Amino acid sequence: MTFTIRKILSSAVATLVLFGGASASAEEVRLKLGHVAQPSHPFHTGALKLAELAKKYSNGELIIDVFPASQIGNERDMIEGARLGTIDMLLTSTAPVMGFEKRFGVLDMPFIFRDVQHAHKVLDGDIGKQLFSALESKGLKGLAWCENGFRDITNSKHEIKTADDLKGLKIRTMENPIHIAYFKKLGAVPQPMAFGELYPALDKKVVDGQENPIGAIVSGRFYEVQKYTSMTGHVYSGVPVLMSLKRFNGLSNSQQEALQR
Repeated sequence: MTFTIRKILSSAVATLVLFGGASASAEEVRLKLGHVAQPSHPFHTGALKLAELAKKYSNGELIIDVFPASQIGNERDMIEGARLGTIDMLLTSTAPVMGFEKRFGVLDMPFIFRDVQHAHKVLDGDIGKQLFSALESKGLKGLAWCENGFRDITNSKHEIKTADDLKGLKIRTMENPIHIAYFKKLGAVPQPMAFGELYPALDKKVVDGQENPIGAIVSGRFYEVQKYTSMTGHVYSGVPVLMSLKRFNGLSNSQQEALQR
């Protein structure tokens, strides 16, 4: 009898050792995160920090692979991919999100925020939460807001000191009807195009100028092909960290908590 019990226990222990035991950690989950900025941009620094902390808080279960510089698509393509579940996560400007949830357009209105602190208070408060909630019916999960800053204008023609100085300038904008209408109203000629196409368009004089936060202007090296920078601060550009809702729901509760933390 004693021999039989010992044999059974020995067999059980061997099985636990062989297969990792009942207390073994959950299977590693790899997530793919994309953004359009260069590796020198704060987006990339933030995305790498997100990956580092997600791995730490999940005890090594969550591994986030970061793909910068439009490697897995422009912003609209990545949003669509997240909805379909072919892309796990992304950092994006708000303008392309408006194509899937119109309420996001309110964030691209010019001069609606006094300063960065005002923008943070709104986005981290009830309004930001309501906007994220609206995305869930579109298959997207809003995790947090990332900083991009206020948008400024560069061009190769002349200084911009008043609104009249914009008249006739061909300015690259995002594919955003609010931005396009705004620049038309100021007398500029808006030319919507994807961010990845912008540098060659500036270099070849397809457009005279563009508008982006300073981080994008510096990391994109637009100073190489643009002579003037005007600190207009006309639109605050918040950056939602989005995830495929299907992919998020497929994570364990502890993994979801680690990611949101």
